[in-house]
Amino acid sequence: MTPADKLRARAEALEAEGKRLKEQGKYEEAATRLVLALDIRAAADEVEGLQRSSGHAKVVTDKMLSPAVRKRKNLNISETQAPEDPFAVACREAGYSIRSLAKKLGFKSHGTLFNYLAGERAVPRLVTKRIEKLIGWADTDEHWPRREPE
Repeated sequence: MTPADKLRARAEALEAEGKRLKEQGKYEEAATRLVLALDIRAAADEVEGLQRSSGHAKVVTDKMLSPAVRKRKNLNISETQAPEDPFAVACREAGYSIRSLAKKLGFKSHGTLFNYLAGERAVPRLVTKRIEKLIGWADTDEHWPRREPE
């Protein structure tokens, strides 16, 4: 099974899930799944074109994808890994994955954000203000259990 075939299979599964959710009256969730399926199909078409043009069916790396498809792919992965996590949802709505937000903030690892959110480390006020500006995640004690004092 080629990478494009794997993507199409994932798209079909998302379409089926979207139709099931629509029948249950969960229209917003259904729309999300159906849009993801369309995006994944577009990525599959691009992957297939890259494989055809290179003359073989080897693995297609992120560097071979267009920036728009790469960004959409990363957001789709974020959606499937953390569909209900409020922080991940806020990131996606602002056009970031958690990894891309961490990179934008200059962190070496996205794990730093998870440590801040879990209260395992005190988060600098400058970071919470910057995150609030980027994705709208409020600078409150509820969102950041351990904030450094102002």
